[in-house]
Amino acid sequence: MNRLKQSIVYHYMFVSAVLVMSSVYVWGTYKWIIPWSFDHMFDRAIFNELFLGGIAWITQIILFTSCAYWFYQKVSKDIEEEKNHRLKEQNQLFANIAHDLKNPMTTVVGLSRALEEDIIAEEKRKSTVHIITEKAQHMDKIINLMFQYAKMDTNSYKLHKSEIDVVRLLKEFAAQRYHEFEEKEMELDIQVPDSPVIFCLNRLEMARVINNLITNAIRHNEKGTRVQIGLTTDAGHLKVWISDSGQSIPKNMQQTIFEPFICGDESRNTKGGSGLGLAITKKIVEKHGGEIWIDEQVSGYTKAFVLTLRNST
Repeated sequence: MNRLKQSIVYHYMFVSAVLVMSSVYVWGTYKWIIPWSFDHMFDRAIFNELFLGGIAWITQIILFTSCAYWFYQKVSKDIEEEKNHRLKEQNQLFANIAHDLKNPMTTVVGLSRALEEDIIAEEKRKSTVHIITEKAQHMDKIINLMFQYAKMDTNSYKLHKSEIDVVRLLKEFAAQRYHEFEEKEMELDIQVPDSPVIFCLNRLEMARVINNLITNAIRHNEKGTRVQIGLTTDAGHLKVWISDSGQSIPKNMQQTIFEPFICGDESRNTKGGSGLGLAITKKIVEKHGGEIWIDEQVSGYTKAFVLTLRNST
């Protein structure tokens, strides 16, 4: 939608500039060139006021009509392209949702039927029920995340900000997830200031951002990967990054990785991912007026997810 708005504004500015320049040219021509050419053929006062003035107005009307028609055609084309783009994204989103719900649902239905028909041996029933519970919880997680993702685009969604210590927030989540780093034998490095960094943010949503990025670093990297969590501030701007020494992200995926369900079927099916974590993260950061991107120019690391925010009330 932002692309469509920008296109309309640019086209409007172009049409306005054309009309202004044409108006200056037409009336300049009317005032100097045309009267000079007909000085000896007509009474100058009457001719200028009636005939040449009429030509100038007609010329302007033609120019305005032509520009208006061109503007209409360009905007209509941009709207149609944006509509098709949105429809394609929506269809892809629905297809991915169906795909991600179908796999666990198939398992749940199949195992439930097997239990109902007494096909599963008694000693395996408990583990079977556990698998059903896990799959059901995974489906519930996807549905809740989809609800959260959709809610952020509604007018009713409001961020309630308060002053929080971002350094403390980062340390809290690093401590909470430390056992997961240890399980994967990851080396964790925390680079944050010793003193508190107070910013006006929504604590719940920003905690979700940090948690999603840490989850991404743990889930999508191999054992022994080095991970760094860092923070700096400068003139009211906050920069937070989570770097790792794992595999690089392909260039083509970097352009779409913050869109829903872009982490790939393998990651969603075998690593427990929902495909919505980074999409939700990006929306939360943008709701705070910030930006998030992938930086591959980080010393000692292959990539970093970097977010920047400006302090506001």
